[in-house]
Amino acid sequence: SIFIDAILAVGKVKENVEIAEYKAKDINDFYFYNQWDEKLKIKDWQSESIEFHNYDIEVVDAIVDRRSIRHFNENKSIPRSVILELLKAGMMVSLTINQPYLKIIIVEDKNFLNQIAKHSKIVLKQSHVGEVPLIIVITYDCSNNSPGFYSETDSGSIIQSILLRAHTLGIGSCWIGAFNRKVVRKILKIPEDWHIPSMAIFGYPNNFPKPTPRVDLGKVCYHNSWKNHIKKRKRTLLPDYFALSIWFKKFRNTQVTTLL
Repeated sequence: SIFIDAILAVGKVKENVEIAEYKAKDINDFYFYNQWDEKLKIKDWQSESIEFHNYDIEVVDAIVDRRSIRHFNENKSIPRSVILELLKAGMMVSLTINQPYLKIIIVEDKNFLNQIAKHSKIVLKQSHVGEVPLIIVITYDCSNNSPGFYSETDSGSIIQSILLRAHTLGIGSCWIGAFNRKVVRKILKIPEDWHIPSMAIFGYPNNFPKPTPRVDLGKVCYHNSWKNHIKKRKRTLLPDYFALSIWFKKFRNTQVTTLL
């Protein structure tokens, strides 16, 4: 069966239309430091002013150019002024309600990082989790009075925004979905009624891998009605089965360069 997760409305904004003033989300309401009950000391972080390189690339270029990094420079930490830039990007997304029913934990503590890495070795060991100086863990409220139905979508929006901003700052990242949630909950003291959908790791990359081939638009995008493909499927000798198709495409994909 097919489940409708979300609907996105797109259109041009009318000219000369007054837009209600938008109340910015407060970082202090959404972010914690290393553990659930530890608030970020934003003022202290802002005082640690360190210049950083901000790559001048368009949003669409960041989307196309970004790739998951699995080999990091273990000896290079991320300045807090840069981490703040990531946190600000996470607050720019539209949420179902502009209230902190999502909480994000910024993990820098070496002991916690090592423990999380140890219990993330579920799929292909994921040794890269143990190489990073920063993990961002997102959680959302599962109680009956929260907009939990939309929480997965909102969580994904926040993580994606942070990943793209990280790329423009020369920071590599990887979205992690396979990890021991029970152990991570215990390490970070996350309450039982808060779910952990995913986390992301960040660090300076040792190299940029080849971008993974993407699924053809003709396979996943329809126009106006079900099965009305937005473009004709390309006839190919490649197998129709997704996993094999991606595997064969990799032999033809030699692009390693990045805009950074």
